[in-house]
Amino acid sequence: MSQSSEITVDQTHGDPDTTILHIGTVNLASANVTSDRRREFRDAFQEAIAKALEREVEVVVQTGQLWAARNPPDADVRLLRSELEKLQSADIRFVHAGSDRDIDMEIVDDLIADDLIERPYDEPAIVGSTAILSIPPEETNRQFDN
Repeated sequence: MSQSSEITVDQTHGDPDTTILHIGTVNLASANVTSDRRREFRDAFQEAIAKALEREVEVVVQTGQLWAARNPPDADVRLLRSELEKLQSADIRFVHAGSDRDIDMEIVDDLIADDLIERPYDEPAIVGSTAILSIPPEETNRQFDN
């Protein structure tokens, strides 16, 4: 997602009063790209959060990798935490249906403990009349290893 990308919010299906912003892989802290490209990843994430705040969505659902590195730099952790705190202050939930890379990262566990993100593996995240449930990556791998 670049600065020129169009971000859409679907308000046409299900409960007309439920608004969900979906973002895919974020790839914060990517080490194998140029510094300009890293900045684009950060800017795109911040743009999505700004759009969620502007449109007053109820939940941001993020699928795929949140982190591109197992040990993200403190600056990227602070950026993510700051953006998630903006959502929290506006009562906008952040549901993280992460990847294998994110599942056992301490930073993700810390964000869950601080109520900045939800990981709907055991119980769905209920938003209006919509239930969001993620299959844990280890179960997904088993299901498709035929």
